Amino acid sequence: MKKEHIAPSVDVVDHEEKNIQDSEDFVTHEGNLKEQSEEVSDTMKQQKKQVSAEIHRSDFSDQLKDKGC
Repeated sequence: MKKEHIAPSVDVVDHEEKNIQDSEDFVTHEGNLKEQSEEVSDTMKQQKKQVSAEIHRSDFSDQLKDKGC
């Protein structure tokens, strides 16, 4: 029986090119993170206003109940 030579199935990676691609991805993600953080900040501000309004309404409701309304 003759042994067959099996070629390695490892892909050759150009590390310099990969580093460039990774850094480009990082820059893109940085920009996305900034945009997302602004959106999250706006959403949090809006939710804070809603919570504040709900607290105010419940306090006002309690005051009316105390006055017998």
